[in-house]
Amino acid sequence: MRIAFVSEHGIDSMIPFSGIPYFMARALRAEVESFHFVEAPRFDLELMFSNPWRGRVQLEQIGKFVSYRLQRLKVDCVICQGSSMIPFLETNAFVCLWHDSTWQTLLQIPFEEFCDSYPFLYEWDQLVLKKSSLIAYAADWVRDETMLYYSVDSTKLTVIPFGASLFDPDNDTVEHSIAIRNQTPCQLTFIGIDWIRKGLPLAYSLMKWLNLAGVPSVLNVIGCTFEPSLASGVTDTWLGTSDPFNSRGLLSLRMRTDKSVRVWGFLNKDEKFYYQQFCDILRGTHFLVHPAEFECFGVVLAEANAFGVPVLSLDQFGPRSIIRSGLNGHLFDPDRFVAEALTLIVSRMDDYEAYRLECRSAFKEYKKRLNWQTSCRKLLALISAAQNFK
Repeated sequence: MRIAFVSEHGIDSMIPFSGIPYFMARALRAEVESFHFVEAPRFDLELMFSNPWRGRVQLEQIGKFVSYRLQRLKVDCVICQGSSMIPFLETNAFVCLWHDSTWQTLLQIPFEEFCDSYPFLYEWDQLVLKKSSLIAYAADWVRDETMLYYSVDSTKLTVIPFGASLFDPDNDTVEHSIAIRNQTPCQLTFIGIDWIRKGLPLAYSLMKWLNLAGVPSVLNVIGCTFEPSLASGVTDTWLGTSDPFNSRGLLSLRMRTDKSVRVWGFLNKDEKFYYQQFCDILRGTHFLVHPAEFECFGVVLAEANAFGVPVLSLDQFGPRSIIRSGLNGHLFDPDRFVAEALTLIVSRMDDYEAYRLECRSAFKEYKKRLNWQTSCRKLLALISAAQNFK
């Protein structure tokens, strides 16, 4: 198969969009006869709200740019990571979108309000659904909401998860890391730049309760930093609770001063030292704690499984498509996350062989369905079948 891969992001860095374009392109290139990359102009997101008319003009320009580039290539299929290039794309090739959201699912507002308030984004979604021959969403919930709210041929829609934004760890390395993972202290890891949305307050609370319960625990925090200036306004931003000690400012202070917290900051995977550091932290982690209030998919969950690390997350949105409770982690109700995750961790630390079995099961789930090679092969098989049917 001859494909063109189109993205707003370059494919020479693991940083943009959680590394998805880099690893998606890398896996596709390995599976096809010929691979061409087209970098689409970046859409100015501010125009979505400030000037929808100019936004539509920019979409037309992006479509024309990509269409012109495709005319010079001999390809059977165009695989798009992101959707800005699709609404006004003109090509005879098979068009496939592989993404994690529509605008409606991303904004998380009632559909009628979305259509009334953002007609430009609604039109954008509709044009993408019309122009695409196949649409692969990373998570079931996005597929389901698209079918519920939009006029779309359901046979166009499928679910194919993203893989981990990592180079595949080999079996022996993962088995060794599971075998030498010390039983104490319990190493919890939280990963996220947008730490409020990703659930750091719950992760921190879980770590504190574990220590109070007699399970020595450490919380590793990757992706964010807590500058002293953030700790000054301890009464400014509240985290949905009447407890003043959960303010954003005071939590920032605790991240900097609590000896049971290790703040690693943002680890640039493009740099060998920081990539290795990221992997080393995951190898020594007992549980990835990811109680995000909203997550389209959650690539970091697949990354944890890649090192045989079970995930503790919430039973909603993207994690529902990734986690099979008891196999590669556990999903909890948001209101009961800390209490039930605490009970689960205590039981696993008391029965460490059961914990190791779950670690091996998590790695099997990664090898079976949460890696880029498996997902790319599934996508290409669907494209091939659809082309033959046509």
